[in-house]
Amino acid sequence: MRAAYRRRDLAVTGFQALRSAGPAALAAFHAAAVALRQPPLARWRLLDTYPAAV
Repeated sequence: MRAAYRRRDLAVTGFQALRSAGPAALAAFHAAAVALRQPPLARWRLLDTYPAAV
């Protein structure tokens, strides 16, 4: 249970930092999140379109 509270507290702290840094910081965060998920997303789309190809 403590680990869950720690993760929550870190998430809230990070969100507050993003919020206080302004819209550009949030946009950079979103861009980084998209870049992280881009490779799996392409594979998921391929699986969805051509399941036997992968």
